[in-house]
Amino acid sequence: MKIKEIILLEEGNKSQVFLLKEGMFWRVYNQSAFLFTKYVKALKLTKKFYKVVDREMLYGGFPDTALTKVLHGTDGVFTVLEQQEKLIKLVLIDEQKYIKEAVFIEWFSELKCQVPQKKQLTCEALVRDIQAFSILESTPIESQLFLVQLQKQVHGFI
Repeated sequence: MKIKEIILLEEGNKSQVFLLKEGMFWRVYNQSAFLFTKYVKALKLTKKFYKVVDREMLYGGFPDTALTKVLHGTDGVFTVLEQQEKLIKLVLIDEQKYIKEAVFIEWFSELKCQVPQKKQLTCEALVRDIQAFSILESTPIESQLFLVQLQKQVHGFI
């Protein structure tokens, strides 16, 4: 599912958890992540800025192999509304547990966005990398790949 479709699912969501299968993992985004981590299971959440939609999104997930165990953990709090191959919709049973928008916004804003860090290149770091590389114990291909990596560092691609 594309990020634009996920935003449409999550906008205005106050009572549902949308589990989306992505590869070998099930993911939850934004409001679904809030409800999931509060009532089902703690997850490592990642906040990322998506250029395509010009906004930050929050997501977390778990492996497909844990799905049965996770769904058993929702008993009494959620009921399965719909189950498809790549989408499972859970809905809160208790209306008093619905998301209050102000609480969600505060929680969302407290989480930090991932910003890619550029590696600071220094001559000392290059010398250390070259000294650490054992050319006598490497194949010609490994040596060539090492040289390509060094060139990328010098040109600012890494």
